[in-house]
Amino acid sequence: MGKQINFAHVNDNGDFAKVLTHHGLEFTQKGAQIRMCCPFHEDDTPSLSITLEPTDKAKVNTYHCFGCPAKGSIIDFQKELMGCDVRSAAQAVAEISGCTLAPPKSRAGVE
Repeated sequence: MGKQINFAHVNDNGDFAKVLTHHGLEFTQKGAQIRMCCPFHEDDTPSLSITLEPTDKAKVNTYHCFGCPAKGSIIDFQKELMGCDVRSAAQAVAEISGCTLAPPKSRAGVE
């Protein structure tokens, strides 16, 4: 069995722009939103939106395509793009983003 993965931690701390760049995908970023052509269907105009900061309508690091049913978290994006399992996708997101697989363990009684 491999290292323990805290999927919520990876999702919250993953860097969507780094993941997209890693895969050679073109995108535009305006503030806390990324727009791009959807890699999951033939797309000539940017129909995929990525939310980088939580809003009242979307969680952090989530994507939604307005041209196909594609939607989910940064881990889901990596999973669908690479055709791998969720564990491998989370490990790849963490590695590409430079984040840990889980938050550091706190040591009780240590100041």
